[in-house]
Amino acid sequence: MIKNGIHLNRNNLLIFIIILSCGLMDIFFRNVDLQSLFIYLIDYFVLLIFSFNISSNDFWQKYINIIFFISIINLVFYFLSQFKIFMFLKMYQINNDFFFANIFHVYSRSIEPLINTNIRNFGIFWEPGAFQAFLNIAIIYILLNRKKMNFVKTKLLFLIISLITTFSSTGYLILCCTCILVVFKDFDFKKVNGKFFLYVLFLLICLILLLNSSTIIDKFSNSNQSYIIRNNDFVNGWKIILKHPMLGYGFNSDNLKFMLTSFGITANSVGIFIIMQFWGILYGFFIFLLTWRNFEVSVNAANLFQKCIIFCILLMIFCTESFLTKQIFMLFSYSFCQRLNRNTDIVS
Repeated sequence: MIKNGIHLNRNNLLIFIIILSCGLMDIFFRNVDLQSLFIYLIDYFVLLIFSFNISSNDFWQKYINIIFFISIINLVFYFLSQFKIFMFLKMYQINNDFFFANIFHVYSRSIEPLINTNIRNFGIFWEPGAFQAFLNIAIIYILLNRKKMNFVKTKLLFLIISLITTFSSTGYLILCCTCILVVFKDFDFKKVNGKFFLYVLFLLICLILLLNSSTIIDKFSNSNQSYIIRNNDFVNGWKIILKHPMLGYGFNSDNLKFMLTSFGITANSVGIFIIMQFWGILYGFFIFLLTWRNFEVSVNAANLFQKCIIFCILLMIFCTESFLTKQIFMLFSYSFCQRLNRNTDIVS
């Protein structure tokens, strides 16, 4: 359907109906957290309306400008913090977490890094691993759509510096994948030249240095607390899914909370597992594949190779953070509207 130059995508309506049906199943037949479920469904409804009224290009232009602004502001606070200069520092409590931050920048989730160690760049997010994901998807779009962007080099410079200061191993790996995505864009063996080999050599050197860096080695050490938690979330999270693989446990249900506690899962950081635990394996794959498909279309992935790399990148993002229940990533369950001729009337 087309009205006022905007394409009302019936597929988006169908997707929302499926999500709403899962929610209604919980409301009538399960003991779930109704407040968080209503918020989740309202979010999806608002995002549905949003998807009808903004094109992919409009969204990315606004998104990148916002992330670019956040990067600049937070780099200032970050570099000052390296000299133990903390501006407007206060302690905030959100649920059971404590953040040392101001309204523009999060310094840490504990007092110890502020005193004794180098501080990582949180941006305005709950951890550096979250900030890197928002930075990386902006970098992906810019690199695949350079001709559509203004001040490309400046924006890339600040985004990449911000990414480096997160000291996120996942962020670094995704950036390497993004570089591969760009270097092998429209790859043609007939056009291989010296410049191409220099790019490949540079990528290999960066990858070797990355894999041998303390950031990566420490992250996958058996003594690393983050690795222990994430490994437990992954292994035992999957065991929980297999106990109710078809319909899951319900949205934040008491039954799910009991299972998480009994398996020693406190963070539940594997995002794709979270929605499988809510409403089953099929629903989890359905949402992930929708997100991947709409994301790669919106960033203008040119070929199968790029689409596969983006698939791997999103898998890394959703296996390390609970992003599939965050609004920005929930939006990619829908396809963006198509801007058409303003004179076009309603067409069925």
